[in-house]
Amino acid sequence: MLGTLHELKTWLLNPDLVKRTDYDNAIAQLGLGVAAQFETACNRKFARAQRNRIIGGYLCNLVLDTYPVEGKPVIEVTDEPPHWEPAQDTLEKFHPHSGIVWLKPTDAELRRIIWTGGYFIDYTDEKTTPLPETATPLPEDLRLAWLQQCEHIWTKHQKLGVPINTTLSTAEVTQTFLPSVETTLRAYRRLNL
Repeated sequence: MLGTLHELKTWLLNPDLVKRTDYDNAIAQLGLGVAAQFETACNRKFARAQRNRIIGGYLCNLVLDTYPVEGKPVIEVTDEPPHWEPAQDTLEKFHPHSGIVWLKPTDAELRRIIWTGGYFIDYTDEKTTPLPETATPLPEDLRLAWLQQCEHIWTKHQKLGVPINTTLSTAEVTQTFLPSVETTLRAYRRLNL
């Protein structure tokens, strides 16, 4: 999710219902489904995580799927997995904000890139977790787009007369984006080289 369950409940429900847990499962599914839909549409992961990717040794550039990147990616090579050797000298350059990595040629069969990237999301209801020193917080426009898309689907679900504590189907969550959400997501799309 691109926020907390409490945050999403506060956005979707009136104050008396926020305290109740009757709708928690449906709202959590909605939040997770919309976040997954955003990641699919943008061809990237948003939440901050340590990631790794194995590519052919012949590849010399790629776009990582989780960015912005914190620090320098670690590069390792091998001809026989799982025996990896450091090969930091094959990292030519990288752009942390776009996730683009340029690599020098190598004779190794495989390369592994290890990095930490994505946006920091404070999953505590009190929002008290400090931002890690090298992390980038989730942009407010992306968080707002997530809340708006969740609200759009939630509202349509209620208008159909379906009890709101029922499970939302995949088809209900994977609807087309609101025009404002589509506009916001354009800025976050990952392009391949």
